[in-house]
Amino acid sequence: MEMPPQNVPSSSKISIDITQLHGTLDQPLIEETNHLMQITNKVPISISQFKNMFYNNGDFLVSNSYSRATTNFIKNSVWGVKINKITFDIAIDASQGSIITQTNGSSGFLIETIKSSTIGYVSMVSGDFLNGAAIINGANVTISSTTEQWFNFNRLGGRNDNPLGIMMPYVYEKDVTRTFYPQIEIINNIERDSCSNKEKWTLCSRTKLWDSLYNLAFASEVFTYNELEICEGRLWKEVVNAIRDEEIEKNIELKNGDEIDLILEIKIKFPEECVKANIIKIRFRVLITNIGHDLNEE
Repeated sequence: MEMPPQNVPSSSKISIDITQLHGTLDQPLIEETNHLMQITNKVPISISQFKNMFYNNGDFLVSNSYSRATTNFIKNSVWGVKINKITFDIAIDASQGSIITQTNGSSGFLIETIKSSTIGYVSMVSGDFLNGAAIINGANVTISSTTEQWFNFNRLGGRNDNPLGIMMPYVYEKDVTRTFYPQIEIINNIERDSCSNKEKWTLCSRTKLWDSLYNLAFASEVFTYNELEICEGRLWKEVVNAIRDEEIEKNIELKNGDEIDLILEIKIKFPEECVKANIIKIRFRVLITNIGHDLNEE
């Protein structure tokens, strides 16, 4: 059974809009109002991982899909993200205030911050870490177990363990225990807008719509499904300039281990005017692991 993600609510210091993508499906769109779905990634990724997915030579460009949608091909692609789920016993002198857990791997830093104002001990605390062993300042730590978990950041539609061992990466911002499944959410929206149960739709239209949403991805796995088109995307140089401008405005200085938000939108449109557009707003939580490299304009 999949455990709810830990600490998904943002601790980001800066939030930057990146781009908007459009996708057109073959089924029932009203432009005046839209259905808005706000989602975020279950686990943070590094800026380097984000750039490998969405930037090439400084331009916003979705990376190619894996050649086959199998476990090993996904793991070996830029879209496969691994975390080590570590269970550990920890004894903390809580009088030290904020004790930060971090990793010594190249993929990133802290997932969890433990805060207290009184002296005491915390035992059997579970946390999700990126690559590397746990290092906890001011604490005695014994790691009980470590297990791998893989996420496919390319897929928006689909289900967990399809293929085996690959999990869905996105959850709702307002309910982080719920995995995002567009084939369920968007079809429900179409039913409400059209005032018709999907069972009344033709078999061809119903299956084609469901299949399109189930296979919804940044880079299409199946050539017969439409790829998302870039409406407007910032250059990486422009993203870095926006981040630096936010630093000045908020009077902060970013450092290794800080989290920032990079916002992407996907707009799913339909030919029929009776159905509203569906907007998927994704707040990518990314970690600064090497500020000199990560916020380089190239």
